[in-house]
Amino acid sequence: MIYIATENIENIDVARVQEHYRALSVYRKTKADKSDKNYKKYCQSVEAAYLLEKTLQDKFGIPMGTAEYETGEHGKPFIKGRPDIVFNMSHTENAVMAAFAIDEVGSDGAPCVSVGCDIEVIKERPADRRLAEKYFSKEEAECVMRKGEFDTEAFLRIWTIKESFAKALGTGLAYSLPDIRVAFDRDGNMRFWQEIFDGEVVFSTPRTENSDCVASVCVLYGNRKG
Repeated sequence: MIYIATENIENIDVARVQEHYRALSVYRKTKADKSDKNYKKYCQSVEAAYLLEKTLQDKFGIPMGTAEYETGEHGKPFIKGRPDIVFNMSHTENAVMAAFAIDEVGSDGAPCVSVGCDIEVIKERPADRRLAEKYFSKEEAECVMRKGEFDTEAFLRIWTIKESFAKALGTGLAYSLPDIRVAFDRDGNMRFWQEIFDGEVVFSTPRTENSDCVASVCVLYGNRKG
């Protein structure tokens, strides 16, 4: 089963953020504390963690704030004693997201080994154009540039796909960007190339509560190369 949760945090108040912080596990509080010098990032971190652990309680029977976490080879967390649940979370300025896979298998019966997700608010940022120029392939650049204009939403569609795949791998974008290529045909169908993971790779683009956001989820089935 794949389960995806999103929440709008645009108008959340300070009291509710602190209430949600107190409800979190020790691990998630520690992670949120690392961003407390930037209050917006702190709120996003707290609310993403709260959505994650609230879903663990409501859907998977793990009481709020009691989840224990361990980390894999590249630091990707998983829940101690629950290898059947894989998850990931993401946040942006006005929204948070969590994606879960439980007892999930691929089209050929291979087990789900990881899930990654990314959510981004659609707004113009000068850095996006520079990222596209530096890291995007010719096919990707053609999808982003329309009649000489930079298409922010098209950029973010590609970026969230790349990000969700990298987060599923657990290796980070710096490792994965040169080895991932994404393109869309005229009908909007996606093509995806990569030579990092030799199992099945499945993407979805879930709707979110925020109409000004774009999101992607990546699920990996099988085993990573090497």
